[in-house]
Amino acid sequence: MQEASTQGSAVASPVSTGGGGEQFEQHVAALALSLLLVRGTPPILTDTSVAEVRFQTRHQGWRTDDLLVIGERSDGSLRRLALQVKRKFRVSARDEDCRKTISGMWSDFQSDLFDESRDRLAVVTLHGTSVLLEHFVPLLECARASIDANDFTSRLGTAGYVSKKAKEHNLAIRQILTDTGAERFDEHLYWRFLRAVNLLSYDLNTETSQTKALVVSLLAACTADGSGSSDAAQATWAKLLECASQGRSTAKAYTRETLPADLRRQHARVSGSDRSGLTVLVEHGHTVRDGIRSVIGQEYAIDRSIQVQSLAEKLAKHQRADKLRRLVQEELESIQARINQQRCHKALSCPLLEQALDDRDLLSSDELSALRAALDEVKSWNAEFDVWGVRRIKLPPFSPQLRRSVEKALACVSRHRSDGPS
Repeated sequence: MQEASTQGSAVASPVSTGGGGEQFEQHVAALALSLLLVRGTPPILTDTSVAEVRFQTRHQGWRTDDLLVIGERSDGSLRRLALQVKRKFRVSARDEDCRKTISGMWSDFQSDLFDESRDRLAVVTLHGTSVLLEHFVPLLECARASIDANDFTSRLGTAGYVSKKAKEHNLAIRQILTDTGAERFDEHLYWRFLRAVNLLSYDLNTETSQTKALVVSLLAACTADGSGSSDAAQATWAKLLECASQGRSTAKAYTRETLPADLRRQHARVSGSDRSGLTVLVEHGHTVRDGIRSVIGQEYAIDRSIQVQSLAEKLAKHQRADKLRRLVQEELESIQARINQQRCHKALSCPLLEQALDDRDLLSSDELSALRAALDEVKSWNAEFDVWGVRRIKLPPFSPQLRRSVEKALACVSRHRSDGPS
């Protein structure tokens, strides 16, 4: 039987038809259960250790209902982090998913379930886009940096303090909340709401999955026998994925005591000395940050808008550069693997190397020089293939120059990533 042709017709993404969103949510849940197993520190609630994880909490009154992570402080008090997991998220008043997420958070923020002095709300997304990381997050940080609603409004009105896109996000959120039916828009309540909202960006359920690597490393470090076995940690991660699947389907709540007994025997809690050291570090940070003021006495205000904007731009540039370096490093490692395995039957693909050379303001001169040399050697290699991807002549696989140039470029990019921001 002749197969039907798909040429010229739209084909649905395998991610959308294969449940990519549900798989991402399952992996986020497994991350939360991993922290619960070792009583680790969750994101945002950094002065706590995870004491409980609840799934699908709509029946308990939450609208931000995918996950509820409950953290316990050293004094026994509890904090809650309500998570909405979205494989993709776009801030727009015309986006129905965004409207539902923001209005749900707004409802939770005003409910009796939520204590704004200790609880937080967050959207978890896969590979947060540059728009979210560079514009939406700075809007939320601007709210947290402001001393009150008037200060927040003043900062947004200061030319260059936040980007135009961040201001558009602000207007979109205001429009969504206005459409919920409030008779009068409460500026002070809105500012307090933004202070409680966060964005988490993970690369779970992807080939690179740095987030998973960190979690598995934590599980390996907390093996009860002290072996640090990565195989045991990988097996635990697989079982926690099964627990997450079950938890999502039954709206289950887990404490460490209700996790499988074999996992509890396999892994110990994070050591008390490590936890106390982290707690002291967080407390010291609060001491410094809480003492920062923009007003001297009752009247004199210090305008730091130019310095803050400059710092924000440098931070955003560093984040873009780090992301580009990570992607280029992965592409170089893939090319290096093909060279080492002598898989020379088809041309080498290197779109990210070309992109890196286009974004030359993000990389150092030695990186650009090394990447340019590597790209030239790759192009030389690819020139031996015709338009159908077939070698025109038989040559020894992969020249020494290609191998050396890729190794040099990889070492250079890796070094700059480990050195941190310049």
